[in-house]
Amino acid sequence: MTPSWQTLGTKNSTNSTQELQKAETYMQSLIKNATAESNYLLYAVGEFNAGGSLGKRYGLVQCTRDLTSDKCRQCLNAMLDQVPKCCVAKVGWQVGSPSCLTRYNDYMFYKIQGSSPLPNSAKNNSSKTKTVIIIIACVLVPVVLLISGIYLLWRKNQINNDALLPEDTPISIQYNSQEGQGHETLNADFPTVPLIWIRQSTNNFSNSCKLGEGEQRIYLVTRDTPFELLGGGTAARRWQNSEGNKP
Repeated sequence: MTPSWQTLGTKNSTNSTQELQKAETYMQSLIKNATAESNYLLYAVGEFNAGGSLGKRYGLVQCTRDLTSDKCRQCLNAMLDQVPKCCVAKVGWQVGSPSCLTRYNDYMFYKIQGSSPLPNSAKNNSSKTKTVIIIIACVLVPVVLLISGIYLLWRKNQINNDALLPEDTPISIQYNSQEGQGHETLNADFPTVPLIWIRQSTNNFSNSCKLGEGEQRIYLVTRDTPFELLGGGTAARRWQNSEGNKP
């Protein structure tokens, strides 16, 4: 048999012979349950009344899943055979190997799933915690969505505003004085023209008024632009005269 080990309890048995007989009988019944064909867990626990002053006793047997039922039975019986040699004087003991384990004691050292329901107070606390989490989620989600929506609208407006010049930004107006003779800059005669005037003159920077595009976009102001809006200077007068308009 593979190497094994023993762990003994601290309590001494007052009637070791009777204790050992009852323990072996009951542990054999657990081995039978653990190695039944229908028990694929290869595991069994239980309690019994040892009688007299002994009181209740608890047992556990278990094998690793790589063993067959027959191999598990052989391993557990081998562990149980060592009890009279090592553990007869003690109330509690544990004998095991890498493949199987037997344990016996006078207290419930295992926990049966579902055997210990939560107290009412624990259930109430759990229910309250779930309620608080739901309330917090219901409050936070709309707030986060609202803040996100406000931020997106603000960001969109910022992008749109960044694409436009401020109303009082000085600009340089270029025009085609005569066909085939290039462009003339009117900075000298046009000091600062409010942006709103330029928008009116170019139909809000319409593509139909755009002359060309390089490092800058060049727009042609419409014929009906008031002379005063163009600054009233010499260049403005030349442009209107070239277009057939008299100031």
